[in-house]
Amino acid sequence: MGYTKLFDSMWSGSLYGKFEASAVFMVMLSLSDAEGQVDMTPEAIAGRTGWPLEFIKEGIRQLEAPDIRSRTPDADGRRIILMVDGRDWGWFITNHAKYRDEMRSAERREYLKEAKRKEREKRRQQLSTSQPVSTAVNPSYAYAEAATEQTKSTTARKRAHADEEPEGFAEFRKIFPKRAGSQPWNRALKAWKARIAHGVTAEDILAGTRRYRAFVDATGKTGTEFVQQAATFLGPDENFRNLFPAPAKPETAYEEIQRLNGLNGGNHGSGRVFDTEQGKPPVGAPFGFIRG
Repeated sequence: MGYTKLFDSMWSGSLYGKFEASAVFMVMLSLSDAEGQVDMTPEAIAGRTGWPLEFIKEGIRQLEAPDIRSRTPDADGRRIILMVDGRDWGWFITNHAKYRDEMRSAERREYLKEAKRKEREKRRQQLSTSQPVSTAVNPSYAYAEAATEQTKSTTARKRAHADEEPEGFAEFRKIFPKRAGSQPWNRALKAWKARIAHGVTAEDILAGTRRYRAFVDATGKTGTEFVQQAATFLGPDENFRNLFPAPAKPETAYEEIQRLNGLNGGNHGSGRVFDTEQGKPPVGAPFGFIRG
């Protein structure tokens, strides 16, 4: 089991009084990866914690439920959502990125606090030995300098990563449909390379991606958590080979009348003909051409 920081706001919000949800949420936070994913079954979580399986399932049920009182309105207030459609295990923590950023802010404050403490200790030591006190280094400046170096390092890594991207992957990222929640492109890149190594062509993957995007757009799922993660799409199941047929278009009222009267393809001469010797069509007969 990993380690994670907990914020006291967890105990003062809408999870207050929900013992199973609070306990299971703490465990899932400690088991999640850097992207906020918990790729485990309820049985595996129960095995890791030693807690009853029904206790784990009840906590998960409460965490998956919408919560209009949640501080984070994403995903209708749900704390966790399933990572893969059609699978009943493996979750993504919806507000993981928010609290990860808050944790980094807290760490920066701790860094500045520790830098000031060390500077005061250094001054005391210099005064106690009657040595001239050197010009104090502003800890804020020191931190800014360190942050600049970190930014340079991050930029260099991104450039190196871009150089490593194989042909076609940049186009794949561009056309793959947007989704709510995490999108770990580093995992997607590994999956892409694995498929290429097994003989799949970039053209096959891009063709499947275009079909999937058209399907997602047609079904109104673009930008939701129901869009697959790119890593799953490129995984061993090779979802990109699916045809993704568009859903059937509902028949309009006009098309129903045309069908009932045999007027398919605009052939109006083949419509149903009523015998009107009695002066009117049979009672309840569908609309058609009247023969006088």
